[in-house]
Amino acid sequence: MSEDASADITAQRFGENVRLAREHEGLSQATVAVEMTALLNYKVHQQTIARIEAGIQRVRLDEALALSRIVRAPIDALVRPSGLTRESYRLIDGARRVREARRAAAGSAANLVQEIRM
Repeated sequence: MSEDASADITAQRFGENVRLAREHEGLSQATVAVEMTALLNYKVHQQTIARIEAGIQRVRLDEALALSRIVRAPIDALVRPSGLTRESYRLIDGARRVREARRAAAGSAANLVQEIRM
């Protein structure tokens, strides 16, 4: 595989993972652009974020680090194969649901104990 082809695949992978992380955080492309502008001290447009996510525009290291911070994803998660990133978000969401169910069950148990004591 040529160096250019490898860089294109990496840009596509990075872009898709940024999109997955952004959507997981509930952020719009416009919001990411505004936050990048604040972090990088130069104007970043929503269209730039769209081109990055499409794998069309490559990013510099400072831009990659800013995106990582904004979408709350470690930089290594943004460069791994997209299927692994998608699966990790599925697992994170599952763990969050389990944690919420556990809290609800603990609350219900505490209420039941109080009712029994009355």
